[in-house]
Amino acid sequence: MNRKLPIFLITLITVAVSCAVLTVSGSSSAAQATDDFTPCTGYGTPPRGAAGQLGPWANRLMIAYSDDGLTWTRANRILSDQADVPDAIVDDDGVLRVYYVTWCPQEVHNKTVVALSSDGGQTWRYRRVRINGLAPGQPDAVDPDIVRTPDGKWRLYFTSAPPGPGGGPPRTYSALSDDGFTFQLEAGYRLSVESRGVLDPSALLIGDTWHLFAGGQVTTPGANWHATSTDGLNFTRQADFSTGNMTMANGLAVEGGYRFYGFRLAANPPPPPPAIPPMAIYSIFTTDGVTWKVDSEARLSPDPSASLEALGVKDPAVARLRNGRYIMIYVTTIPEYLANRSAQTQSSTSNIQSPSFLSLHACNTVTTDAADPRNHQPYLARLEGRTNWSLVPGQTPYRSSVPDFIRRGSTTYAYTPGQDPAGCAQPRPPVRLIEQR
Repeated sequence: MNRKLPIFLITLITVAVSCAVLTVSGSSSAAQATDDFTPCTGYGTPPRGAAGQLGPWANRLMIAYSDDGLTWTRANRILSDQADVPDAIVDDDGVLRVYYVTWCPQEVHNKTVVALSSDGGQTWRYRRVRINGLAPGQPDAVDPDIVRTPDGKWRLYFTSAPPGPGGGPPRTYSALSDDGFTFQLEAGYRLSVESRGVLDPSALLIGDTWHLFAGGQVTTPGANWHATSTDGLNFTRQADFSTGNMTMANGLAVEGGYRFYGFRLAANPPPPPPAIPPMAIYSIFTTDGVTWKVDSEARLSPDPSASLEALGVKDPAVARLRNGRYIMIYVTTIPEYLANRSAQTQSSTSNIQSPSFLSLHACNTVTTDAADPRNHQPYLARLEGRTNWSLVPGQTPYRSSVPDFIRRGSTTYAYTPGQDPAGCAQPRPPVRLIEQR
């Protein structure tokens, strides 16, 4: 996003999905495509106000393979750095397409792009994605989810919001294309919830019904928005969807039914704040879209020995190649960014005299969207000795982010953006008492 956008649209670590690959006639030009840009290497610079936070600037896309869609082997190969929320599909020529949001280079900064591979993910070409018809001032399309329509066109579901500061929260839109590169916005929106954000759409055709899952400010903690449609355009909202506390990411047709992949906290107990809990990838199975069964164990778990990964794995995008093997494109954090993030924290506190305090925020452990500031909780820590920090006791977590604090006499106050009851940021930051001594 290269405009001034709400931080909830800037710091997306959220879900992208791929739909079942439909066999249709016609040829694509993807096999002959040339590069429009070259991805950057390493981590990037966060936007203003997001220093130290996770987002596309801190993430990379990695590759794994499977013979059955259940047991996966890492390829230890990078598709792109400074990239997020992928979605995968195989076109009519057998070319693998991975749609995702990239942070770099500047010409495609925080826009949806597509990576193309004719050899099953061994080599890649990179193309722009253009969406015509967005209103002036409307946020760019992010969180791409690509599907094929029954008549062979390409439909891209994505997250955006009405233009202007009072336009409303983010919601799901769609655009249609003949070639999968240049899209035309379709009228209206696919899913919107009053006063609440709808992010990261994930669509799958199950039988004759389109199922749309999404994240964001879901009413039920740990659940997903859910809507259904017979035409892929007019969706009816259903009850919030939750199975195995998994954030839905990508679904496709498999033998005997349909499998959806997603992510949630790893099996090991999460570390205490301010550490960010690691994510792992899981899957669920259905034959009808109504009854779902959680597949046993994780599909892909954090690997401490993986030198190219940090903070676990998430946002899986799965497709089936022409040779019958499955490929997964998944998101992880660039380790060097994490190391630099820690160094910045140490530097910012190294010259404080005792008694010393540190304001910080951590992810609410009941959620899986660690980058969304609406899922953050602020804390105050106190220096004990020369290097050990501990949380000040007696704090009651509340939903907010990027705290700062001051001392007035014997009272410590924390300043945070805050939330009103509907979940919207208040125009003036409230003052909250953290410690009195």
